[in-house]
Amino acid sequence: MSKKKSLYKSQNEYQYRMLIYPNITTDVDELWKDSYVKLLPYIINTLCKKYHKLHITYMLPKKLYNLKPRFSNQVDYLAYEVPSNPNKMRTSFSFDSNTFTKVTDYKNNPYDIVYTHLPEHTLQLSNLLFNDGISDGIRMIGYLHWAETPRANKGLLKRMLLMNFGGILECEEFGVNSDWLKEYLLKNAKDWFNDKKMDELTKILQVHQLGVEKIDFTPKKYRGKKILLWNHRVGSYTNFTMMCKAMSKLYKKRQDFEVHTTYKKANVSRYKWGRNVDYPTNEEYQKYLKDKVYLHLNTFKSYSAWSISTTDCLALGIPTITPTGLCYEEMLGDDYPLLYKQNNMDEFISKVEMILDSPKLRNQVVEKLKPRLNKMKWRQQILSTWIDWENLFDANQYPMVGKGTVKEKEATKKIREYKVINHYQLAKELKLGSLTKFGKTRNRLRLNPKIKFTKEGYEWLG
Repeated sequence: MSKKKSLYKSQNEYQYRMLIYPNITTDVDELWKDSYVKLLPYIINTLCKKYHKLHITYMLPKKLYNLKPRFSNQVDYLAYEVPSNPNKMRTSFSFDSNTFTKVTDYKNNPYDIVYTHLPEHTLQLSNLLFNDGISDGIRMIGYLHWAETPRANKGLLKRMLLMNFGGILECEEFGVNSDWLKEYLLKNAKDWFNDKKMDELTKILQVHQLGVEKIDFTPKKYRGKKILLWNHRVGSYTNFTMMCKAMSKLYKKRQDFEVHTTYKKANVSRYKWGRNVDYPTNEEYQKYLKDKVYLHLNTFKSYSAWSISTTDCLALGIPTITPTGLCYEEMLGDDYPLLYKQNNMDEFISKVEMILDSPKLRNQVVEKLKPRLNKMKWRQQILSTWIDWENLFDANQYPMVGKGTVKEKEATKKIREYKVINHYQLAKELKLGSLTKFGKTRNRLRLNPKIKFTKEGYEWLG
């Protein structure tokens, strides 16, 4: 039999293809501040440096496409439209399976790992990939940025918390940013699940604490009014109203400070003590923090994620005043001197005044932060305390067909004949469809040293 002529050139070896599914929950004009957008570059860079045979497909909204971070050739982008309203984003895109199919082309591009950042969509996502595509050997992991709990979403008449849990249960591990958040979610889950499912949720939910990028504790000289930064979304859980009342009360006593925010909806410019500022890029924002900000303010009262606004400041030697009873003792230690009793306005004001009155105390707090922040660098956090990446990138740990099956032999034969063949071509040759799966066979092929996996398909090494 004559060998078939290949139209494809040899490519880089990529043993694993990961799809990162997005969670975008902020307004269009503030997308670069979104936790998904801020978090992903650190994860992607860390994984690409550690695992050179990993290829990542990174989904981004079209509004951010021109601002996308630069990565190595291990990363491709998929641009798509995303609603700017959080509730519309959570409830619309997951049901638009035609859009997802068109954007990802998952029927012709078998993914080995799905890293989902939106549990509300993960049950539908899993169902679509496994049932409508050819893949049945995907490993699913995730990260939860936000959960629609009673504390976090008091203003919503209906919540999607059960969808959160449904998506989490589809994965082998789902990261949350603190022990506090894990325990809080498990407490809420008891309303729906029996002991067996609670044990499963407890195992799947794991703490993935966030990190910091560059640590710079270089002393700075502050002249004029001290700039205090309150940089959170407006909501009952962030206690914006209490912060405004506290600053108005303090301003009657002293006028040596100014409160800034970059969030347009947090309109502090209407107060004599407040000013809304705008820094279009993260680079400009970081420079502003380093050069101008004297103190960071946290006023969360009922729910709190591991605030990136907080860690951005801490990494630059800017102390934060923050409440007890949430995740901040876990972040900073029970003995952190700027903790105040949650929702206690007078104690909050007292802590602010302590730092305004005593630069020496501020410097002592900063020095105390140094060893803790040095242990919070992104690479250390991701590789040492997050997912067991060595297990995830161990070919023997994937679900696979038994050795020597008809489908494995036929696929190996086609790859050997073509020398280089893409996913679509191989699927066509094997007559694969949604009722004929290939994922577990693909996982078995990965163990064959004569087959090289590429982004587009397979190459026979012989």
